[in-house]
Amino acid sequence: MIASVLHDREGKIVAIAAKQDPKNSGSKFDSYGMVAQKGQLIADIDLGAEHASRSLREIHDLYRVDLTSLKLVKK
Repeated sequence: MIASVLHDREGKIVAIAAKQDPKNSGSKFDSYGMVAQKGQLIADIDLGAEHASRSLREIHDLYRVDLTSLKLVKK
């Protein structure tokens, strides 16, 4: 699963959402997403098998974004 991750410049996750095609979910919108504020960045991260069993809330609480590799690392 691919997740859109909004994070700050230190890698702290501010928000996380599963990325999906809005048309497949029945939405009438063509696009959706988060809006980064000053000092924030958005990365699309493949959660892979390692994180597949974790809830997005758990990932938010236990991980941060490594800014070099754009992968999740434990806090």
